[in-house]
Amino acid sequence: RRAAAENDITSEQLCQRFKDIDTNHAGSLDRAEIHDFFQSMGMPLGGIALDGIMDKFDSDSNGAVSWNEFKSMVLEMKTQRQQKKRNSFGKKIRRALSKMPTDSKLDVAFQMKDITKIENLGV
Repeated sequence: RRAAAENDITSEQLCQRFKDIDTNHAGSLDRAEIHDFFQSMGMPLGGIALDGIMDKFDSDSNGAVSWNEFKSMVLEMKTQRQQKKRNSFGKKIRRALSKMPTDSKLDVAFQMKDITKIENLGV
């Protein structure tokens, strides 16, 4: 949980990141700036992927991602990362339990509900 807190970004930090990405200081991010943003995160984008991102996050279709659209994009990326972590944890536990004898499985069956609760809490 501590590592997650260290990875959280404040609104001020996010705003500063937006301003850093907005290299032409237009108050919004154009295609080239979005491309460079993902490139800087180690995720180079081709034209089709960039088109998809622009279509998804440029909600007013003006050809640029506004501050509010950027916040939405970052939140969605964070949510996807958290979901992958939760799914990964649960899969590992379930895989380990599936190798157990049936009588042992019955002993820990109630614990599976606890695992699901923990996953939903994001712990």
